[in-house]
Amino acid sequence: MSESPFRIDIEERSAGGLRVPVYILHDTQGSVRAEVWPANGFNLLRWQTGSANGWQDWLFASPEWEANPVPSRSGFPILFPFPNRIRDGRFVFKGREYQLPKNDSTSKNGIHGMAPRRPWEIVSTSVADDHAVITGRFSLSPMLMGPEWNWPGQGTLTIRYELTRTTLHMSIVVENTGHDDLPFGLGFHPYFRHPDAVDGSINNVTLIAPTQTLWETHDGLPTGRKVPAPSELQFGADAPIGTRTADTLYADVRPTNDRETFFGELSVPNASRKLTMTTSTNFRDLVLFTPVHRQAVCIEPYTCATDAVHLQEQGIDAGWLVLPAGRTWEGWVRLHINQ
Repeated sequence: MSESPFRIDIEERSAGGLRVPVYILHDTQGSVRAEVWPANGFNLLRWQTGSANGWQDWLFASPEWEANPVPSRSGFPILFPFPNRIRDGRFVFKGREYQLPKNDSTSKNGIHGMAPRRPWEIVSTSVADDHAVITGRFSLSPMLMGPEWNWPGQGTLTIRYELTRTTLHMSIVVENTGHDDLPFGLGFHPYFRHPDAVDGSINNVTLIAPTQTLWETHDGLPTGRKVPAPSELQFGADAPIGTRTADTLYADVRPTNDRETFFGELSVPNASRKLTMTTSTNFRDLVLFTPVHRQAVCIEPYTCATDAVHLQEQGIDAGWLVLPAGRTWEGWVRLHINQ
């Protein structure tokens, strides 16, 4: 039997002083590869395409990753059971108060959930002529989380990465495995770069994204009002990002059609390759973030707004989800390189 054009290899790497397994998905022709780190939140740390000059990165990975693998600053972090912040790290669900670690940069709010900070279980791997697949599962349960991560209900988040030569497809399933309702929100925090950008900077990269309306925020938390985005925070035309900065929550991201929602496209003037992100229609909010190092731009699809649990308490539709016992929620995210 001939060797499959795609393979999955397992290597041992260092992260934060620990030796951990890393799954390398790649084709045998050297045209595409991806690194998945299950011990570090199932982070897809690298997605690369091959060239005559070696591997070219479509994701930014911090050069300090091995010494200090900060969960939400490299690769493709998975934010669950809530994306972004919960005010004071505290909320009430069905009359009971829950307190989370105040672990944002201000030490005032909870941020980005538990999934990017915990090891994931590998469910399965497989390869075929035109793709490689790895599936991981995160379990949200008191026994695994410890007393500092207090959350109502129990459930699992299962993500299946499928890598082809031009596409990375993520299939997502949330399952309520407990006896009570499971509240949650889900988001992703990918650090995109474009290999054709000058000096790796995003300044000459063109970003097109649905940025007409934003959530008004104060100290990084939504007030509940939606307002038109000012021109400097609209990324809807063929103009480079330049020196613009963003750490902005956009609202009312509308489905492109009944099957998918467009969340963003990256290109470089005079280069043919474009990176496009689309999702299932149950993603509805967007965060754009430009890190100070200017080596990446984050295009973050969310199923809900920041601090959605508190907005919902005020009667504002913010996308906060409650999954009944025994039920599942499904979605997907797709990245495509158009060459």
